[in-house]
Formats: sequence, C-alpha cells, structure tokens
Amino acid sequence: MSVHLLPRLVIDRWPLIPLRLIVGYGFMEHRFTKLAKGPDAFANVLQAIGVPGPHFTGRLSSRDTL
Repeated sequence: MSVHLLPRLVIDRWPLIPLRLIVGYGFMEHRFTKLAKGPDAFANVLQAIGVPGPHFTGRLSSRDTL
C-alpha cells in the first residue's frame, strides 16, 4: 500500500500555520498602508524596499482604492 493513499493526519497541517499567519499579516499590513495613506505613500514604501518601478507598481496594485 502506498503512503500517499493513507489519509493525512490533522497534526500534519499544523507546521504550516505559523507560516500562513506571518504571510497573512504581511498582506494585511501592506493593504492597510494602501488604504490608510493612499497609493502615493504606498509607492514610497515600495521604493524603500527596492521594488523596481515603485510608482507604477503602487498605482497598479492600488487601482481598486482609487
């Protein structure tokens, strides 16, 4: 019998929860910056972390907040 045919235990999913929480927090933090301060401030954040074309990327990713 193959190991892949056995049902996965619930405990096998627990190691990914901290990673999901950290990534989810990052998404929420960036979204809050876009909503609270606008796309121009978000472009400044993108420029500070070294994203190429920060103003274009900030406007493009904030198109639903305009």
